[in-house]
Amino acid sequence: DEMKRLLCPFEMFGAKVGALEIGYMADIQVQKNGKLDALYVGGRAVMQDGVLVSQRLIDEAEGYIRKFWY
Repeated sequence: DEMKRLLCPFEMFGAKVGALEIGYMADIQVQKNGKLDALYVGGRAVMQDGVLVSQRLIDEAEGYIRKFWY
C-alpha cells in the first residue's frame, strides 16, 4: 500500500511532487547515446536536443551587447 501511495502525486512541504506537469517538483534527465539530450526542471524543458532552450535568447543578447564594444 505504501508503494502505491508513493506512485501517486502528493504534496510535501508545500511543493507538489510526483507528476510531470509544470509547477510540480521534478528534475528529469533524458540521455541519448550516453549524452544528455533533454533536461526538465520543475516540469519545464530547459534543454532539448542537447541545446539549452534559452540558447537562442542568450545568443541574441550577446550579439546585441557586442555591438556596443566592436
